[in-house]
Amino acid sequence: MKFRDVFIVAAVTIFPLSSFGEEVMSSTQATFNKLDTNQDGYLSQDEAKENIELSKAWSDADLNKDGRLEESEFSAFEETMDPAKTEPSKTPMVSPD
Repeated sequence: MKFRDVFIVAAVTIFPLSSFGEEVMSSTQATFNKLDTNQDGYLSQDEAKENIELSKAWSDADLNKDGRLEESEFSAFEETMDPAKTEPSKTPMVSPD
């Protein structure tokens, strides 16, 4: 096998096909991007009106009190809305014997 062939095999193994130009997005990122209608990277209070829970909790979600939400603030808000993301697993630990 030639070096070029080894390089190609290694590149495909290390970098999945989805990483070549197509960004994999979490559901939180997708929701943020959908709400961010002007695509400026922030959510305004007007944009947040599309999400009832976010609109109600705006003052708590705006952690740095700058009047807009960054994606990290929105992500933190989403985690508070989904306790399964923040609660430890309820699956009992089984020791390998």
